[in-house]
Amino acid sequence: MATLVVEIAALPVDRIGALPAGLPAPVLPSVDLATIRDLAAPALAVAALAALESLLSARVADGMMPDLPRTQPDRELLGQGLANVASGIFGGLPATGAIARTAVNVRSGAGRGWRPSPTPCCSW
Repeated sequence: MATLVVEIAALPVDRIGALPAGLPAPVLPSVDLATIRDLAAPALAVAALAALESLLSARVADGMMPDLPRTQPDRELLGQGLANVASGIFGGLPATGAIARTAVNVRSGAGRGWRPSPTPCCSW
């Protein structure tokens, strides 16, 4: 609605500009010993919290879908780690499972064949 009003009234609103047509090129970050020393503890804390939240989300989903196979924690964390490393190489942000999204997806039929998800992006 707001976009329509701005367009019709020709209001002077800043625009984002053109969106990129594809993914950014992969880049390995430059890292030195001082950066590793400064970021090691915070990175470990974030990784531990992300792992904990993802495993708790998986546990919630397992409890909500007793007729489906249980989550394998080692595979869950390996997949999350690989995805987060790939995300970083392409300039993205780390991601985790979230209990609220997991519960909404399970209640919407996730894990029981394809259905539209109420979560607006790539959730499965």
